Amino acid sequence: MKNATTNINFYGKIMKKEIFMQFITPSLQSRIFSATSAHIYIRPHILLQPYIAHYTLHIQEIANKNKELVLIPDIAGCMVFTPSSHELDIQFWGATTKTVIVNNNHPPQRFFIEFKPGGSFPFTGIPQKELLNQQVDMHQILPEWKYKIQEFWFSTTCIYDFLGLLEHFLLSKLHHNESPNFLNQLSICLREHKGLDEICAFSDRHLHRILQNQVGTGIKVYQRLIRMNQALDFIQNPSLSLTQIAYFCGYYDQSHFIHDFKQVCGVTPGVYRKQMSDFYNESFKF
Repeated sequence: MKNATTNINFYGKIMKKEIFMQFITPSLQSRIFSATSAHIYIRPHILLQPYIAHYTLHIQEIANKNKELVLIPDIAGCMVFTPSSHELDIQFWGATTKTVIVNNNHPPQRFFIEFKPGGSFPFTGIPQKELLNQQVDMHQILPEWKYKIQEFWFSTTCIYDFLGLLEHFLLSKLHHNESPNFLNQLSICLREHKGLDEICAFSDRHLHRILQNQVGTGIKVYQRLIRMNQALDFIQNPSLSLTQIAYFCGYYDQSHFIHDFKQVCGVTPGVYRKQMSDFYNESFKF
């Protein structure tokens, strides 16, 4: 008799039952809002949602066909947890303004805290311009964090329990932002292509200082990256022309849109559309 492998249809994706059961407890399942065959996306605690877009659990079972993956800049940082039998490696990625090429042969398990733009500053208090386009070991910038999170990881037996300890710790660190909703509202307004005079009463200098400190860059780069991430959502719809996408993203002509797209993504929109499997962009951060 052949050994049968039981599969589960989870959010429209087929996942091996043993993989599913290893990670998805009933308590955790209520917080999952999307999934692929390799990723599970988890909502943060409601008090953390203004700052954290989601957690990602990477459970790739086999090697990827593409050894390299191009990460599209999303102007928001993340924390990357890579466990092994004896340690938990923790890397902090600052906000990115340019593409990053990574090795796609990931370990079978990884866990990510995906911050919203400016979302890490309220916890760390570190000026984000110092970490722009940087990837650093947590021990170098926040050694206490690394020790505590490693302790949480090895003292728990499931992701749900680990999240409980992690979120309690994060909430205790949340004290570096006077107006937690400002950047979220700014992102929404920029996606709606409103002028800065319609968004806030801050002077250009004061707004620049806020963004440099909390996001890591100025308003022009911030706006361009929001537009490009918006374009990446539209570009997946094959029925939309580049002219339409440019208009939807607030551009008055296609040539300006193509110029900005290539500057951010490294390729033209047409090339990106043909080679989308070579790229990864965070569609849940905005």
